[in-house]
Amino acid sequence: MKSDLHIHSLGDKYADDINIDDFSKVVLDDDDKNRIRTVVDWCCHNRGLDAVALTDHDMIQGSLYAAEYVKQTGLPIKIITGAECTVFDDTVPLGKSEVHLLCLGIDELPQYDRWTPVPTFIRRAHQLGAFVIMSHPIDSPDSFKCCWHLLDGYEYKNGHRLSFDKGKRIIGHREIPIAFCNSDFHYEGGDLPTTDLDKLNSNYYKVDPFRG
Repeated sequence: MKSDLHIHSLGDKYADDINIDDFSKVVLDDDDKNRIRTVVDWCCHNRGLDAVALTDHDMIQGSLYAAEYVKQTGLPIKIITGAECTVFDDTVPLGKSEVHLLCLGIDELPQYDRWTPVPTFIRRAHQLGAFVIMSHPIDSPDSFKCCWHLLDGYEYKNGHRLSFDKGKRIIGHREIPIAFCNSDFHYEGGDLPTTDLDKLNSNYYKVDPFRG
């Protein structure tokens, strides 16, 4: 099974212009829905993915719509619902650190705001049945060390930035959660690439780890 568990179908459309308390109030417009359908079709037909997680910033509406679209059309791809959630860790030695967490396999997001402690956020997500992956932990190494034992996974590589081979070194010799290679692809509209798609990070499994 080939999957990419970190794609922003709506790019940064809402990320910089809305307060976190208002993300849940966003109603997808026709442009949003068209973008989502375009990304799902691209992942299925061009990238040949078996599963994809649409993880827009702090909002789950896009992935829920994608799941509905796949159900209606019968496309041979599984949508893993979720979002990339942002909290700030003010306990790390160097001050406030922005931490991005992929919360996957749920139909609603946990209750949180920007200042919800990272461990508290992870526990709330787990109570909803979420699979929680830390995005690009090289950006938040101190937070990663503190909460690695609570995580279900972390990104070993992230295509939106550099390859994070250093990710494994961050936690030393501790038992590690599952490592993932995701693209962190941001779709801002327009034409999607159709060549060199093998350069986009993806994961391969013998079985689907997200509930069959």
